[in-house]
Order: sequence, then C-alpha cells, then structure tokens
Amino acid sequence: MSLRNAIRESMSRYREKSEDEEYLTCLIDHDVKVTYEDMRCLRESDGWLNDNNILFWETYLEQNILRDHPGNTVKLLPPSMVQLLKLSPDPAIIKESFGIPPTTSHIFLPVNDTRLTNANAGSHWSLLVVGISDRVALHYDSMSPSNVNEARLVLTQLQALLGFGINFRNLEDTPQQEKTNECGVHVCWAMEFLLQRRLLTTMRENEVDMSLAGKRLDQTRFRRQMVLICEAIKKESKSRSKHSTPSSSTTTSPRSSRASLKPHSPRSPQPPPRSPHSPRSSGESRRHHHHHQKQQRRHHPRSPHYGYGQREREREGRRAGGGVNEYANENGNGNGIGQEMRYAASERERGRGGGWYYE
Repeated sequence: MSLRNAIRESMSRYREKSEDEEYLTCLIDHDVKVTYEDMRCLRESDGWLNDNNILFWETYLEQNILRDHPGNTVKLLPPSMVQLLKLSPDPAIIKESFGIPPTTSHIFLPVNDTRLTNANAGSHWSLLVVGISDRVALHYDSMSPSNVNEARLVLTQLQALLGFGINFRNLEDTPQQEKTNECGVHVCWAMEFLLQRRLLTTMRENEVDMSLAGKRLDQTRFRRQMVLICEAIKKESKSRSKHSTPSSSTTTSPRSSRASLKPHSPRSPQPPPRSPHSPRSSGESRRHHHHHQKQQRRHHPRSPHYGYGQREREREGRRAGGGVNEYANENGNGNGIGQEMRYAASERERGRGGGWYYE
C-alpha cells in the first residue's frame, strides 16, 4: 500500500466517526475531552486548530514540561479564560476565578480575534506572553499585525485585573505563517519553544532572550508530532483499562482509568519475579533441561567446543608445574584467572549429572 493510500485510509476512519464522539479524555487538574472533530482539525493539513486543540496542548505542556520543573512560576491560561477576560465588563469580578498566584512570573495567553462568546469562533490566533516582574507584554503574531488590537484589549483587561500597568511590545521578527490556517500551529509551537528553550532553561537572575527571530517552523512536522502524542495517550489509556482488574476498578475512581497526558509513563506494575524455588511449568522445565544438557556437552573434554584451547592450556599447566587441572598464567605457575577446573562425578556436587565446572 502506498503512503498516499495509507493516509487516505487513516483519514477515512476518522470521518466515519461522529464529530462529537469522544476520541480521548485526558486528566490533569480538569478533564480535556478531545473529539474526532478535534483530531480531524489536527490531522488535516488544511485544518484550523480550534479552542479545544489549544487547550489540549496547554494541558499537555503543563503536565509534561511544567511539572518537571517544580519551582516554575509560569501560568498558562486556557482560550476560554482569555476570551472571558477580554469580553468581561469588569475584570475585578472574575479575578478569583482566574487563580493567578502572586508569585507568578509569566502568563501565557492565546488570543483569538473574535468578539463573540461562543467557542470555535474567529479566524486567527496569536500568543501574548506577559512578564509580571518585568512589567512587559510580548505579542507573537504569525500574521502581524492582524491581532495587535485584540492583544492590546486583552492586556488592558489584564492590567485592570492585576492592578498595575504593563508595557506592550509587538515582536515584528516573529516567524510568519505561509498559509492562512497555520496560526494555531504557530501558537502551540511558540508556547513549547519559549518554555523549553527560554524560560525553563535560564537562571532566574539572568536575562531571558524571548525573541523568535531567525526561527522557522515546519508546521506539517509539528502537526504530526501533536497527532502522535494524542495517539500515544489514547493507546496508553486503552492499555490501562485493559490491564485493570475488576477488583481494582471497584476501589478506584472512574476517572483514574483516563490518560494522564504522559505518553511515555510506565504501565501498570508487573507481577513480582518468580522465586527460584517455585515449581516450573512443563515448557520451562523442558527448556531448562535442554539448556543444561547443552552446557554439559559444551564443557565436556571430548566436545569439539570444549574450552576453545583448554586442552593446550592444561598441558602447558602440567609442564609449568601447576596442578593437573589448573591453567597456567603468564609466569607459568597456577591459574591466571583464579579459577580451578574440576570434574564433578556426582549429582550432589554438580546438581544434575557430572560435568566440568569452575570454582
């Protein structure tokens, strides 16, 4: 099957499903339900990333990047909260619902150009990163300056919520998109890049270069990376539900079987190793018996594989004055590797039949 046919067949499986049917549910501080429609937007090269795609990526970054740095003070706001902030008549009323700790150093806000309250509206995404300690807001627009006014409006509302002024900077050197539907992918890539390559890898007392000048995004490759992460999480969720026993499912919460956004996290604990004194199965006994016989034949003096020149070393040992069954070392006396080869004639000495062994 050609690659093109394989892609078409894979896409047809998603089109057969209902758009609102759940593809996977991820659990962190809240549930993120990814539908087949969300996966279609992500998989198709001409798909527009919606609010749920952005929310899933922020949730993935929180659990896989931010949680690996316990001392971080970065806050990622979901698209719905950013839209609520932008359209709120009085930001002070919704201050408690935002949950921004006083120690927060940076806030990431995905900005949409719509003025409507319904989800998946608008036609363009951009990213606003606010540095609380520096009192500066950096705007990353992949189709600059399309979203400058929307970003300024979000910042004005955020200043009223925080209670102090913040300078606004629109970064003109932000990498620009080649197609009209790539804005959401640019936002997801910029969030990951700024977290991994900038904020979380630089000491707090040092200045952080938050510019994306000279960077270039392969949006097709990044889309594929996001799809693979979703598929890995879904596969892990199925594996957990498959290996969960009825007794454990009755004692745990029904939410515990959902994926935790850790595609490479360890699976359910494996059973303890078998004790050497426990009885073997018939297959294990046969394999163990044949392996033991093979080792006996290999170490027998008349075997063609015996010792790879051990007879010659034994003769040299006799000439050098060592023991009859000892190896001669470089000086011609004794065993160079501290081992003496003997023959066990009884089962008590060898375990099962006679044979050559080392001690």
